[in-house]
Amino acid sequence: MTGKTKEKIYLKWLDAAKGIAILAVLVDHLGGILYSNTMISVCSYFSVTVFVFLAGITSYYSSERHKEDDSKNEIIRKVKGIFIPYIIATGVYQVVINRRFDLFDCLSHIIKFNSTPPFYFVVFYIQLMIISPYIYRLINHWKTKIAHGIILVLTIIISIICIRYTFILDVWGGGKYLFGGSYLFVFLLGEMSAHYGLPLQKKRNVVKTIMAVGAVIICMIWLGLYRFKLDNIIKEPFGEGVNPPGVTLMLYGGCIVIALQYIFSYIEISKSIVLRVIYDNLSFIGNYSLYIFLYHKVVLDYFLIRINISNVWMKRVIYIVAMIGIPILIKKVVDKIYMQMKEVKI
Repeated sequence: MTGKTKEKIYLKWLDAAKGIAILAVLVDHLGGILYSNTMISVCSYFSVTVFVFLAGITSYYSSERHKEDDSKNEIIRKVKGIFIPYIIATGVYQVVINRRFDLFDCLSHIIKFNSTPPFYFVVFYIQLMIISPYIYRLINHWKTKIAHGIILVLTIIISIICIRYTFILDVWGGGKYLFGGSYLFVFLLGEMSAHYGLPLQKKRNVVKTIMAVGAVIICMIWLGLYRFKLDNIIKEPFGEGVNPPGVTLMLYGGCIVIALQYIFSYIEISKSIVLRVIYDNLSFIGNYSLYIFLYHKVVLDYFLIRINISNVWMKRVIYIVAMIGIPILIKKVVDKIYMQMKEVKI
């Protein structure tokens, strides 16, 4: 198997995991609209924690591919990858909300990151992208496990300090704090995992898969019965533990990632057409996860919510398909416009 083939398989399972995470985001935001069971919503809280962990993995490999580049150029490239789509999304939100384009108003919302509550994610994600090249170099400069252990401990301390003593913007969740508070630690764990390798296993690990899925189920049961009691018992070092994540969500998110890693490893060697189709579609959705994240709320809050559908299952299908499909369509339209602009000769 060539290096490019390995990377393609590796990225495919990461995209599939992102697909699961973005579906969890949609499930969370559809609470009270498509369902009323709070247990379902609580069990979907792993979404952003898993996103950030996977972002750490992909960021590490991006830095690996561009390790000869200047840090400044790498930072610009990574920040552009999130900030430009965010600016476009903010413009779309303001046009939909106000039914006209007001440049001053749009610039104000861009700076405040408040066109929609989920944009809190962009605030701290940009900060993580800025420091990601330095995290990569730090991990690879001090390569011993003892040094990495010290880095992890120091990052935990920094995360706690960020939550307790910093304030960035008046947005929701981790966006309030420098580096997203405990999201910094989750991101570092992702980078560390990439450094030590988290490949798909080209064999069946039935026992380990069952244990990983069992751990996820135990986490779900704990959340259903006790919510974030564990964080309260250990004096809430990372705040209330919901967003940014506390110990409970970090453990839950970790179990989710490990379980998905084993499940997707099995699917990679499986001959089941059904499993392959599910895997391919999850990977496809995950590949557009950023744009689904940016646009799903405008689709929900300003279009779908006005549609009156009596059949709840039909309503669920239409809502989910629209919240996934329309953002992907927007992305393709934006890409088409961009390509046409590049072809214009001035």
